[in-house]
Amino acid sequence: SPMRPAVEAYLAYVVARWGAYADIWEVFNEDSWCPDDLLRRLAGVVRVADPYRHPVTTNYDRPAEAWCDLLTPHTYQSLLPHEVPALLTTGAAARKSFGKPVIHTEFGNGSGRGNDDPVKWRLAAWTAFMNEEAVVFWNMSGRRIPVTATGLKGNANAYLGPEARAYLKVLAGFTAGLPVTLRPAPIGWADGGTIGLLALADSATTVLYLTNPDPAGRAVEPGALHMVGTGPGEFKVTWIDPADGRVTLRRDVAARERYAEIPAPGFTVDAAARITRRE
Repeated sequence: SPMRPAVEAYLAYVVARWGAYADIWEVFNEDSWCPDDLLRRLAGVVRVADPYRHPVTTNYDRPAEAWCDLLTPHTYQSLLPHEVPALLTTGAAARKSFGKPVIHTEFGNGSGRGNDDPVKWRLAAWTAFMNEEAVVFWNMSGRRIPVTATGLKGNANAYLGPEARAYLKVLAGFTAGLPVTLRPAPIGWADGGTIGLLALADSATTVLYLTNPDPAGRAVEPGALHMVGTGPGEFKVTWIDPADGRVTLRRDVAARERYAEIPAPGFTVDAAARITRRE
C-alpha cells in the first residue's frame, strides 16, 4: 500500500513520543479488516522502535500470532449477575490454551441492561482474578443508567459508583499480599451440587472462591465441604464476605492425602477463603 511508509513512520513517532508513559501497545482497536501479514509488520515496527520492550497486541487480538503478547477481549453482555462467573470461566478455558496473559480491556453491560450493576462487577472482577485474568471496566460513571432501563442504544458500559468501588477495594485488599506463584489448583466434588468453585494455590497458600448460580438467589447453607488439592498437611482457613471483607468463618483443617475437605460458611452471592499451610 502507498500509505504503508507513512503509517510505519507514524507508529515510530508515537512510540518515541509516548513510550515512556505506555504499558501496552495496541496496534488497532476492534479492527477486523487488517490482513495478518500487515499486522505482523506493524507490530514489528512498534517493537523495534520501543526501547522499553512493552507488550504488543491488537484488538481484535491474534492469539496464535507469535508477535501478539497478550489477549485483549472486549466483553459486553446483558446477563444477570449470577450468570457472569460461568461466562468468564468458560471463556478463560479457551483463552488459556494460548499461554498468554489476558486483560478484558473493555468490560461492561450491553444495551439490554443498564450500567449500575455493582454485584455483577464484583463477581466479574473476582472470577477473572481466579482465572488468572483481569478486567478493565468501560467506565461510564458520568451517566447512571438503572438495570431496568429499556430502549438503550449501544452498550450501557459500567457505572462504578460507591458500592462497586467498595467491592473492588475488598478484592484489592484480599489479593495484595498473595504470592505471585499461585496457579490454578485441582478441585474435587463439592457439596451443594452446582456451586461455582475456583481455586489458586502454591505449596503454602491456597485461595478459594465460591459463587452461587441459583437463579432464585436462594442462600447456600453453611457447612458444605469443598475438595481442594492442597496436598497433605495442616491448614488455617479464613473465609471472608467479598461484599465487605468481613471474616465469616475460621477453621483449622488437616489433610492426609492430596485433597483437603474445606468447610464453607453460608452465603448468598459469593464467598472467598485464604488457606495457609501451618509449619
